Amino acid sequence: MTKEPTRVAVQRWGSTAVQKGRRLLLPAFILAFGVVLWEHLYHTLYLGYSETLAGHATHVLRDTALAVPLAAGALAAGLWLTRGLSRAGQAIGVSLMLGLLLVPATGVHDRLDSVLVTAGHHHEEGTGLLQLSHGLSDALIAMTVAPPLLLFVLWLLSRDSSGVAGRAIRTRMVTNLAAAMLLAVFAIGGASADQMGVAAASTSGGALQNRIAFNQQMRKLWEDHITWTRLFIVSDAANLPDLSPTANRLFQNQVDIGNAFKPFYGDTVGNQLASLLHDHIALAAQIIAAAKAGDSAGVASASAAWYANANQIAAFLNAANPQNWPLDQIQAMMKSHLDLTLQEAVDRLNGNFTADIADYERVHLEILGMADFLSNGIIAQFPAKFAPM
Repeated sequence: MTKEPTRVAVQRWGSTAVQKGRRLLLPAFILAFGVVLWEHLYHTLYLGYSETLAGHATHVLRDTALAVPLAAGALAAGLWLTRGLSRAGQAIGVSLMLGLLLVPATGVHDRLDSVLVTAGHHHEEGTGLLQLSHGLSDALIAMTVAPPLLLFVLWLLSRDSSGVAGRAIRTRMVTNLAAAMLLAVFAIGGASADQMGVAAASTSGGALQNRIAFNQQMRKLWEDHITWTRLFIVSDAANLPDLSPTANRLFQNQVDIGNAFKPFYGDTVGNQLASLLHDHIALAAQIIAAAKAGDSAGVASASAAWYANANQIAAFLNAANPQNWPLDQIQAMMKSHLDLTLQEAVDRLNGNFTADIADYERVHLEILGMADFLSNGIIAQFPAKFAPM
Protein backbone atom coordinates (compact mmCIF):
# COMPACT_ATOMS: atom_id res chain seq x y z
CA MET A 1 0.00 0.00 0.00
CA THR A 2 2.95 2.34 0.60
CA LYS A 3 4.64 1.73 -2.74
CA GLU A 4 2.32 3.97 -4.75
CA PRO A 5 2.68 7.10 -2.55
CA THR A 6 6.44 6.54 -2.45
CA ARG A 7 6.60 6.26 -6.22
CA VAL A 8 4.54 9.42 -6.63
CA ALA A 9 6.77 11.26 -4.18
CA VAL A 10 9.91 10.18 -6.01
CA GLN A 11 8.43 11.20 -9.36
CA ARG A 12 7.39 14.56 -7.93
CA TRP A 13 10.86 15.09 -6.49
CA GLY A 14 12.46 14.09 -9.77
CA SER A 15 10.20 16.40 -11.74
CA THR A 16 11.03 19.29 -9.42
CA ALA A 17 14.77 18.57 -9.69
CA VAL A 18 14.58 18.48 -13.48
CA GLN A 19 12.69 21.77 -13.57
CA LYS A 20 15.28 23.40 -11.29
CA GLY A 21 18.08 21.97 -13.42
CA ARG A 22 16.54 23.36 -16.59
CA ARG A 23 16.10 26.71 -14.89
CA LEU A 24 19.84 26.76 -14.07
CA LEU A 25 20.98 25.67 -17.53
CA LEU A 26 21.00 29.07 -19.25
CA PRO A 27 22.53 30.91 -16.25
CA ALA A 28 25.17 28.19 -15.99
CA PHE A 29 26.00 28.56 -19.68
CA ILE A 30 26.31 32.34 -19.35
CA LEU A 31 28.55 32.01 -16.31
CA ALA A 32 30.71 29.31 -17.91
CA PHE A 33 31.07 31.15 -21.21
CA GLY A 34 31.92 34.45 -19.53
CA VAL A 35 34.58 32.91 -17.30
CA VAL A 36 36.12 30.88 -20.13
CA LEU A 37 36.14 33.91 -22.43
CA TRP A 38 37.88 36.00 -19.76
CA GLU A 39 40.52 33.34 -19.07
CA HIS A 40 41.10 32.82 -22.79
CA LEU A 41 41.56 36.56 -23.29
CA TYR A 42 44.06 36.64 -20.42
CA HIS A 43 46.08 33.75 -21.83
CA THR A 44 46.00 35.24 -25.33
CA LEU A 45 47.11 38.77 -24.47
CA TYR A 46 49.30 38.13 -21.42
CA LEU A 47 50.84 34.70 -22.00
CA GLY A 48 51.10 34.95 -25.79
CA TYR A 49 48.81 32.06 -26.75
CA SER A 50 48.42 32.25 -30.54
CA GLU A 51 45.90 30.44 -32.71
CA THR A 52 43.81 30.86 -35.83
CA LEU A 53 40.36 32.41 -35.54
CA ALA A 54 38.75 29.00 -35.93
CA GLY A 55 41.10 27.63 -33.29
CA HIS A 56 40.12 30.36 -30.83
CA ALA A 57 36.41 29.75 -31.40
CA THR A 58 36.78 25.97 -31.07
CA HIS A 59 38.84 26.28 -27.92
CA VAL A 60 36.45 28.71 -26.22
CA LEU A 61 33.38 26.65 -27.08
CA ARG A 62 35.04 23.39 -26.03
CA ASP A 63 36.13 24.82 -22.69
CA THR A 64 32.66 26.29 -22.18
CA ALA A 65 31.09 22.86 -22.66
CA LEU A 66 33.48 21.49 -20.03
CA ALA A 67 32.74 24.35 -17.65
CA VAL A 68 28.93 24.32 -17.84
CA PRO A 69 28.54 21.41 -15.36
CA LEU A 70 30.91 23.15 -12.95
CA ALA A 71 28.95 26.41 -13.27
CA ALA A 72 25.66 24.59 -12.71
CA GLY A 73 27.06 22.83 -9.66
CA ALA A 74 28.46 26.08 -8.29
CA LEU A 75 25.09 27.79 -8.79
CA ALA A 76 23.12 25.00 -7.14
CA ALA A 77 25.46 24.59 -4.16
CA GLY A 78 26.31 28.28 -3.80
CA LEU A 79 22.72 29.49 -3.88
CA TRP A 80 21.70 26.87 -1.35
CA LEU A 81 24.56 27.80 1.01
CA THR A 82 23.92 31.54 0.68
CA ARG A 83 20.12 31.43 0.83
CA GLY A 84 18.83 34.42 2.71
CA LEU A 85 21.81 36.63 1.81
CA SER A 86 21.68 39.65 -0.45
CA ARG A 87 22.21 39.27 -4.17
CA ALA A 88 25.79 40.53 -3.82
CA GLY A 89 26.43 38.01 -1.04
CA GLN A 90 25.06 35.22 -3.19
CA ALA A 91 27.24 36.31 -6.11
CA ILE A 92 30.35 36.15 -3.93
CA GLY A 93 29.31 32.79 -2.48
CA VAL A 94 28.73 31.21 -5.88
CA SER A 95 32.03 32.71 -7.14
CA LEU A 96 33.91 31.06 -4.28
CA MET A 97 32.18 27.75 -4.96
CA LEU A 98 33.09 27.98 -8.66
CA GLY A 99 36.71 28.74 -7.75
CA LEU A 100 36.86 25.67 -5.50
CA LEU A 101 35.49 23.47 -8.30
CA LEU A 102 37.90 24.88 -10.88
CA VAL A 103 41.03 23.91 -8.93
CA PRO A 104 40.69 20.12 -9.34
CA ALA A 105 38.90 20.47 -12.70
CA THR A 106 41.99 22.10 -14.23
CA GLY A 107 43.75 18.75 -14.27
CA VAL A 108 40.97 17.19 -16.33
CA HIS A 109 41.04 20.15 -18.71
CA ASP A 110 44.81 19.93 -19.18
CA ARG A 111 44.70 16.20 -19.87
CA LEU A 112 42.09 16.78 -22.56
CA ASP A 113 44.14 19.60 -24.07
CA SER A 114 47.28 17.46 -24.12
CA VAL A 115 45.34 15.01 -26.31
CA LEU A 116 43.36 17.45 -28.46
CA VAL A 117 45.94 20.22 -28.94
CA THR A 118 49.44 19.44 -30.13
CA ALA A 119 51.05 22.87 -30.27
CA GLY A 120 50.62 26.54 -29.55
CA HIS A 121 48.39 26.05 -26.56
CA HIS A 122 48.80 27.79 -23.22
CA HIS A 123 48.45 24.86 -20.83
CA GLU A 124 50.70 22.02 -19.93
CA GLU A 125 49.62 18.92 -18.11
CA GLY A 126 51.31 18.68 -14.72
CA THR A 127 51.14 16.90 -11.42
CA GLY A 128 51.44 17.67 -7.74
CA LEU A 129 52.24 21.22 -6.73
CA LEU A 130 52.53 22.34 -10.36
CA GLN A 131 48.99 21.17 -11.07
CA LEU A 132 47.72 22.75 -7.84
CA SER A 133 49.41 26.04 -8.70
CA HIS A 134 47.86 26.00 -12.17
CA GLY A 135 44.42 25.26 -10.74
CA LEU A 136 44.67 28.04 -8.17
CA SER A 137 45.86 30.48 -10.82
CA ASP A 138 42.92 29.70 -13.12
CA ALA A 139 40.50 29.90 -10.19
CA LEU A 140 41.77 33.35 -9.18
CA ILE A 141 41.54 34.62 -12.75
CA ALA A 142 37.99 33.29 -12.99
CA MET A 143 36.95 34.88 -9.70
CA THR A 144 37.86 38.36 -10.96
CA VAL A 145 35.05 38.21 -13.51
CA ALA A 146 32.59 35.79 -11.87
CA PRO A 147 30.93 38.20 -9.36
CA PRO A 148 29.69 40.74 -11.95
CA LEU A 149 28.59 37.89 -14.21
CA LEU A 150 26.70 36.35 -11.31
CA LEU A 151 24.91 39.58 -10.49
CA PHE A 152 23.49 39.43 -14.01
CA VAL A 153 22.76 35.70 -13.71
CA LEU A 154 20.93 36.19 -10.40
CA TRP A 155 18.90 38.98 -11.91
CA LEU A 156 18.04 36.63 -14.77
CA LEU A 157 16.93 33.94 -12.33
CA SER A 158 14.72 36.42 -10.52
CA ARG A 159 12.74 37.16 -13.67
CA ASP A 160 9.40 35.50 -13.98
CA SER A 161 9.59 33.44 -17.16
CA SER A 162 6.46 31.36 -16.67
CA GLY A 163 4.25 33.32 -19.05
CA VAL A 164 4.43 33.87 -22.77
CA ALA A 165 5.82 37.39 -22.30
CA GLY A 166 8.50 36.08 -19.99
CA ARG A 167 9.51 33.40 -22.46
CA ALA A 168 9.66 35.98 -25.24
CA ILE A 169 11.93 38.18 -23.11
CA ARG A 170 14.18 35.24 -22.38
CA THR A 171 14.29 34.23 -26.05
CA ARG A 172 15.38 37.73 -27.07
CA MET A 173 17.92 37.74 -24.28
CA VAL A 174 19.39 34.42 -25.33
CA THR A 175 19.60 35.60 -28.95
CA ASN A 176 21.37 38.81 -27.95
CA LEU A 177 23.73 36.95 -25.65
CA ALA A 178 24.60 34.42 -28.33
CA ALA A 179 25.39 37.25 -30.76
CA ALA A 180 27.53 39.03 -28.15
CA MET A 181 29.40 35.82 -27.34
CA LEU A 182 30.20 35.18 -30.99
CA LEU A 183 31.45 38.75 -31.37
CA ALA A 184 33.64 38.28 -28.31
CA VAL A 185 35.19 35.12 -29.76
CA PHE A 186 35.94 36.96 -33.01
CA ALA A 187 37.37 39.89 -31.03
CA ILE A 188 39.81 37.58 -29.26
CA GLY A 189 40.87 36.10 -32.56
CA GLY A 190 41.43 39.58 -33.95
CA ALA A 191 43.43 40.65 -30.90
CA SER A 192 45.63 37.59 -31.20
CA ALA A 193 46.12 38.21 -34.92
CA ASP A 194 47.10 41.84 -34.21
CA GLN A 195 49.55 40.69 -31.56
CA MET A 196 51.10 38.19 -33.95
CA GLY A 197 51.30 40.86 -36.63
CA VAL A 198 53.18 43.28 -34.36
CA ALA A 199 55.63 40.57 -33.37
CA ALA A 200 56.16 39.45 -36.96
CA ALA A 201 56.74 43.04 -38.07
CA SER A 202 59.64 43.30 -35.64
CA THR A 203 61.51 40.54 -37.48
CA SER A 204 63.39 41.21 -40.69
CA GLY A 205 60.79 42.82 -42.95
CA GLY A 206 58.04 40.75 -41.36
CA ALA A 207 59.22 37.74 -43.43
CA LEU A 208 58.86 34.19 -42.17
CA GLN A 209 61.95 32.97 -40.38
CA ASN A 210 63.97 29.94 -41.32
CA ARG A 211 63.67 27.37 -38.53
CA ILE A 212 67.24 26.12 -38.78
CA ALA A 213 68.65 29.65 -38.87
CA PHE A 214 66.58 30.59 -35.83
CA ASN A 215 67.87 27.56 -33.94
CA GLN A 216 71.44 28.51 -34.82
CA GLN A 217 70.86 32.08 -33.62
CA MET A 218 69.54 30.77 -30.30
CA ARG A 219 72.53 28.46 -29.95
CA LYS A 220 74.89 31.40 -30.65
CA LEU A 221 73.29 33.49 -27.90
CA TRP A 222 73.58 30.76 -25.28
CA GLU A 223 77.10 29.80 -26.40
CA ASP A 224 78.02 33.45 -25.89
CA HIS A 225 76.44 33.15 -22.44
CA ILE A 226 78.74 30.32 -21.33
CA THR A 227 81.79 31.63 -23.24
CA TRP A 228 81.75 35.06 -21.64
CA THR A 229 80.89 33.48 -18.29
CA ARG A 230 84.00 31.33 -18.59
CA LEU A 231 86.16 34.30 -19.60
CA PHE A 232 84.81 36.20 -16.60
CA ILE A 233 85.67 33.29 -14.28
CA VAL A 234 89.21 33.11 -15.73
CA SER A 235 89.76 36.87 -15.46
CA ASP A 236 88.29 37.13 -11.96
CA ALA A 237 90.24 34.14 -10.65
CA ALA A 238 93.54 35.60 -11.90
CA ASN A 239 92.67 39.28 -11.25
CA LEU A 240 93.31 40.10 -14.91
CA PRO A 241 92.93 43.69 -16.13
CA ASP A 242 90.27 42.73 -18.69
CA LEU A 243 87.77 41.83 -15.96
CA SER A 244 85.61 44.95 -16.33
CA PRO A 245 85.19 44.90 -20.15
CA THR A 246 84.64 41.13 -19.95
CA ALA A 247 81.88 41.66 -17.39
CA ASN A 248 80.29 44.35 -19.55
CA ARG A 249 80.24 42.01 -22.54
CA LEU A 250 78.75 39.26 -20.40
CA PHE A 251 75.97 41.53 -19.15
CA GLN A 252 75.26 42.64 -22.74
CA ASN A 253 74.68 39.00 -23.65
CA GLN A 254 71.74 38.88 -21.23
CA VAL A 255 70.22 41.89 -22.99
CA ASP A 256 70.77 40.15 -26.34
CA ILE A 257 68.94 37.04 -25.12
CA GLY A 258 66.03 39.15 -23.88
CA ASN A 259 65.88 40.94 -27.24
CA ALA A 260 65.64 37.59 -29.05
CA PHE A 261 62.42 36.85 -27.16
CA LYS A 262 60.77 40.22 -27.90
CA PRO A 263 59.51 39.46 -31.44
CA PHE A 264 57.44 36.63 -29.96
CA TYR A 265 56.50 37.73 -26.44
CA GLY A 266 56.80 41.52 -26.55
CA ASP A 267 59.16 44.10 -25.06
CA THR A 268 57.98 43.66 -21.47
CA VAL A 269 58.69 39.93 -21.38
CA GLY A 270 62.03 40.39 -23.16
CA ASN A 271 63.14 43.08 -20.71
CA GLN A 272 62.02 41.03 -17.70
CA LEU A 273 63.94 38.01 -18.93
CA ALA A 274 67.06 40.15 -19.47
CA SER A 275 66.69 41.48 -15.92
CA LEU A 276 66.45 37.98 -14.45
CA LEU A 277 69.50 36.88 -16.44
CA HIS A 278 71.38 40.01 -15.29
CA ASP A 279 70.76 38.91 -11.70
CA HIS A 280 71.87 35.39 -12.66
CA ILE A 281 75.28 36.77 -13.67
CA ALA A 282 75.57 39.25 -10.78
CA LEU A 283 74.90 36.50 -8.22
CA ALA A 284 77.48 34.23 -9.85
CA ALA A 285 80.02 37.05 -9.52
CA GLN A 286 79.12 37.37 -5.82
CA ILE A 287 79.80 33.66 -5.30
CA ILE A 288 83.26 33.96 -6.88
CA ALA A 289 84.08 37.08 -4.87
CA ALA A 290 83.03 35.38 -1.61
CA ALA A 291 85.00 32.24 -2.49
CA LYS A 292 88.16 34.26 -3.20
CA ALA A 293 87.74 36.03 0.14
CA GLY A 294 87.29 32.75 2.00
CA ASP A 295 83.82 33.83 3.12
CA SER A 296 81.97 30.51 3.37
CA ALA A 297 78.84 32.18 4.74
CA GLY A 298 78.86 34.61 1.83
CA VAL A 299 79.25 31.73 -0.63
CA ALA A 300 76.32 29.90 0.92
CA SER A 301 74.09 32.99 0.90
CA ALA A 302 74.91 33.98 -2.68
CA SER A 303 74.54 30.36 -3.85
CA ALA A 304 71.07 30.07 -2.32
CA ALA A 305 70.03 33.32 -4.03
CA TRP A 306 71.57 32.10 -7.29
CA TYR A 307 69.58 28.87 -7.33
CA ALA A 308 66.42 30.74 -6.30
CA ASN A 309 66.97 33.08 -9.24
CA ALA A 310 67.31 30.04 -11.55
CA ASN A 311 63.90 28.82 -10.37
CA GLN A 312 62.49 32.29 -11.07
CA ILE A 313 63.85 32.15 -14.61
CA ALA A 314 62.37 28.68 -15.09
CA ALA A 315 58.95 29.78 -13.79
CA PHE A 316 59.07 32.89 -15.98
CA LEU A 317 59.82 30.87 -19.13
CA ASN A 318 57.17 28.29 -18.23
CA ALA A 319 54.56 31.05 -17.86
CA ALA A 320 55.43 32.34 -21.33
CA ASN A 321 55.15 28.92 -23.01
CA PRO A 322 53.65 26.29 -20.67
CA GLN A 323 52.81 23.80 -23.39
CA ASN A 324 56.34 23.50 -24.75
CA TRP A 325 58.46 24.52 -21.74
CA PRO A 326 57.18 22.36 -18.86
CA LEU A 327 58.26 23.73 -15.50
CA ASP A 328 59.96 20.55 -14.28
CA GLN A 329 62.05 20.27 -17.43
CA ILE A 330 63.19 23.89 -17.54
CA GLN A 331 63.94 23.81 -13.80
CA ALA A 332 66.09 20.71 -14.27
CA MET A 333 67.97 22.37 -17.15
CA MET A 334 68.62 25.53 -15.16
CA LYS A 335 69.81 23.53 -12.14
CA SER A 336 72.15 21.49 -14.33
CA HIS A 337 73.52 24.70 -15.87
CA LEU A 338 74.22 26.13 -12.41
CA ASP A 339 75.70 22.90 -11.04
CA LEU A 340 78.11 22.56 -13.97
CA THR A 341 79.08 26.24 -13.98
CA LEU A 342 79.69 26.19 -10.23
CA GLN A 343 81.98 23.17 -10.58
CA GLU A 344 83.81 24.95 -13.39
CA ALA A 345 84.41 27.98 -11.19
CA VAL A 346 85.51 25.87 -8.19
CA ASP A 347 88.05 23.93 -10.25
CA ARG A 348 89.37 27.13 -11.81
CA LEU A 349 89.79 28.85 -8.45
CA ASN A 350 91.54 25.77 -7.04
CA GLY A 351 93.93 25.53 -10.00
CA ASN A 352 92.52 22.22 -11.25
CA PHE A 353 92.86 23.33 -14.85
CA THR A 354 92.45 19.92 -16.49
CA ALA A 355 89.19 19.38 -14.61
CA ASP A 356 88.20 22.99 -15.33
CA ILE A 357 88.52 22.41 -19.09
CA ALA A 358 86.47 19.21 -18.86
CA ASP A 359 83.85 21.12 -16.84
CA TYR A 360 83.52 23.68 -19.61
CA GLU A 361 82.94 20.94 -22.18
CA ARG A 362 80.04 19.65 -20.09
CA VAL A 363 78.68 23.19 -19.68
CA HIS A 364 78.88 23.63 -23.46
CA LEU A 365 76.97 20.46 -24.28
CA GLU A 366 74.29 21.21 -21.67
CA ILE A 367 73.67 24.76 -22.90
CA LEU A 368 73.32 23.59 -26.51
CA GLY A 369 70.58 21.22 -25.38
CA MET A 370 68.83 24.04 -23.54
CA ALA A 371 69.12 26.36 -26.55
CA ASP A 372 67.52 23.69 -28.75
CA PHE A 373 64.78 23.17 -26.16
CA LEU A 374 63.98 26.90 -26.12
CA SER A 375 64.09 27.42 -29.89
CA ASN A 376 61.96 24.32 -30.54
CA GLY A 377 59.45 25.59 -27.98
CA ILE A 378 59.16 28.97 -29.68
CA ILE A 379 58.74 27.36 -33.11
CA ALA A 380 56.03 25.06 -31.74
CA GLN A 381 54.19 27.95 -30.07
CA PHE A 382 54.43 30.31 -33.05
CA PRO A 383 54.47 28.05 -36.14
CA ALA A 384 52.92 30.78 -38.30
CA LYS A 385 56.07 32.92 -37.89
CA PHE A 386 58.34 30.31 -39.46
CA ALA A 387 58.66 29.03 -43.00
CA PRO A 388 57.62 25.40 -43.47
CA MET A 389 60.40 22.82 -43.47
